[in-house]
Amino acid sequence: MNKKFGFLLFAGLSLAFLILACGGESEKTPTVSSVEVSPETCNVVKGGTETFTVKVTGENNPAQTVTWTVTGGAAGTGITEDGVLTVAAGETAETLTVTATSTVDASKSDTATVTVSPAPPQALAGTVTITGIQVLTANTTDLTNISGDISYQWARGDSAAGTFADLHVISKTYTLAAADNGKYIRVTVATSGNTGNVSATAGPIKTSETWTNADLNSGFQRIGKNGAYDVEMWNRDKQGTASMTLGVNGAYKCAWDGIYNVLFRVGRKYEGSNRKKHSDIGVFSIDYDATISLPGGSGKRNAYISVYGWVTRGTPDDLIEYYIVDYFGEYNPKNSTGAVKKGEITINGEGTYEIFEVPNNGPTIEGNKDFKQYFSIRTATRTSGTISVSKHFEAWAANGMTSINTGNLTEVTLKVESFGSTAGNAIGTAEVTKNILKINGVPIQ
Repeated sequence: MNKKFGFLLFAGLSLAFLILACGGESEKTPTVSSVEVSPETCNVVKGGTETFTVKVTGENNPAQTVTWTVTGGAAGTGITEDGVLTVAAGETAETLTVTATSTVDASKSDTATVTVSPAPPQALAGTVTITGIQVLTANTTDLTNISGDISYQWARGDSAAGTFADLHVISKTYTLAAADNGKYIRVTVATSGNTGNVSATAGPIKTSETWTNADLNSGFQRIGKNGAYDVEMWNRDKQGTASMTLGVNGAYKCAWDGIYNVLFRVGRKYEGSNRKKHSDIGVFSIDYDATISLPGGSGKRNAYISVYGWVTRGTPDDLIEYYIVDYFGEYNPKNSTGAVKKGEITINGEGTYEIFEVPNNGPTIEGNKDFKQYFSIRTATRTSGTISVSKHFEAWAANGMTSINTGNLTEVTLKVESFGSTAGNAIGTAEVTKNILKINGVPIQ
């Protein structure tokens, strides 16, 4: 090899190595000099949020990523990896500290101070319902956003839309007086922690309206209205003595002695073109509270407290009498002749019911004829609670009792029924102090 050429080759390689070595110095490790959180201070209401941003400063373009943490908060207070702080609605701390720590250099961080403020009061919402017979109760279970103590104010007026005079009663209940007969009663509910109020009006009040056998027609029944509720009393052959006293918004009391079969029911009836498939009307439920006494001996203590109604023009069953039985006395309807168990339904908070289908023949809303009875029978009886009526309809259809979906609904009522083992020997009393029928979650009015 020519020595001069060899020298040049060596020099060229050396220069290339030097260039590569110098070029490598430009890929230096990033360093962080500071982390800045924005905003540095802020106010966040309980239940509220705040979004924080960060700037990471340093040499060689350090990553802008950080680890977010919050200290001093209760359970439910936290911050996301994107810097969104959520303060729990029940937060008890007055201040919180938000920290952003560089992922490049954990020794570099910054903090922000958060002052926690009470959330502004919410408007009281939902509905109040008045129920009762002689003693009226303001039912507040359907109110929402409740904060603080509840207060009540009762008033009386000549009409639902007229002026109401304060009765100076501030408790949850109000006892009707003779002066209330034919008038309207209003309760206004407020709370110490909400804005606004919610009112309910009932009337005209019927403080002394009682139906007896003498008020029944030739079909052994009387049908009427009490506010938004349809009322019916039926006493087969007008046997013995029977009475029904009307309360407010579905409430009533009843008594019977020496009867064969008597029915007292209050709820919503549908006639003519208003009779539709239950699903075309809405989702039904009833909140109720009742007491019942059956003092007679064996064979005289037969009674039901149930949701009750009829369904017509269904297929394959043309006519259905339905029961959702929460209470039965001496006789359990599952023991009816020909009863076939179709299944069970368990509803959270309401209990377990056995489902039966029973063939029958006798008096109906269409005269004496063959018909089917659909039963849901609670395995452990009770006299108060919520009955999700539409869930029973769904369960019946799912267990082959499909006519409940194809026919037209005639009524949804809360019924007290009693019957003797022989004609004329049943005796008892019942009082339904609460009977709130809801369609799509809203009490009927």
